[in-house]
Amino acid sequence: MPREMSTALRKLRVHGLRGFASLLKSNVWNRRQCSQWCVEFARWRPPPLAANGIDVGPGSEEELSSFRRAWSDGPLPEAFSADLTFGLKRCCLGYRGGRVAHISWFTADRWTFALDHRPTDWEIRDVFTLPRDRGQGIATYVLTTILATLQKEDAERVFAHVDVGNLPSERTMERIGMKRVGCVRRTRLLGFERLRSHLD
Repeated sequence: MPREMSTALRKLRVHGLRGFASLLKSNVWNRRQCSQWCVEFARWRPPPLAANGIDVGPGSEEELSSFRRAWSDGPLPEAFSADLTFGLKRCCLGYRGGRVAHISWFTADRWTFALDHRPTDWEIRDVFTLPRDRGQGIATYVLTTILATLQKEDAERVFAHVDVGNLPSERTMERIGMKRVGCVRRTRLLGFERLRSHLD
């Protein structure tokens, strides 16, 4: 059995039927147009940022559950359950006042992102900030911390994809030093993601 499918079945036992329904909704067939962003570490320097009471850490399963319960902006995006189900390699949590306010997932799995993937590439996969904590620079601080960590681990490039029209996320990409490099059609089929074509 493929590793990713084995991981999915293991996670389904943990998250039950609700997780299975979310998995089907977000992973069987999901297609959207995204702007593609990239940073090359040969030219990148961390932007000067103040922590402003924000702490960053790897988090735990219990903290992920508390974040899910605290989400108040309608249903939690299906991508959150998909990330849990498919066991992405790493996540980074942002804390404010001792509670989880932000989660970012990032991965080096090659089937998820760059059209010209290199072994030293990573992707910022999905980014979530609690509605009450938005607009306070938390995502910018956490993502900059992730980039600085990956730079020390000898990554060469990091990609991100933002749904077309999501202006707050695009501004965050600009603040952390990423450059828009194109627009792609991103398709998720049976849990695997592919960038099908450049649109510009």
